[in-house]
Amino acid sequence: MPKPKPKSRATRYADLQENLQAVIDGITELRDELQDWQDNMPENLQGSAKYEELGDAIDQLEDTISTLEEITQGEMVFPTAF
Repeated sequence: MPKPKPKSRATRYADLQENLQAVIDGITELRDELQDWQDNMPENLQGSAKYEELGDAIDQLEDTISTLEEITQGEMVFPTAF
């Protein structure tokens, strides 16, 4: 039985980009959950240590999302075989 031809580098890269997008989507979902939690805190807890912790976590997740989105920008061009 012949060995299957391996995926091209471009195809493997596209697969990795899809995986990366799934990670971005998951982190975005976490960020949204924390944002909802913070947004729905009772008024008397706004400004509390927990409120600030949530804000810090949200900021960190947004930074992570931005960094990962930068990685997905642009197109990768692989050289062709001779």
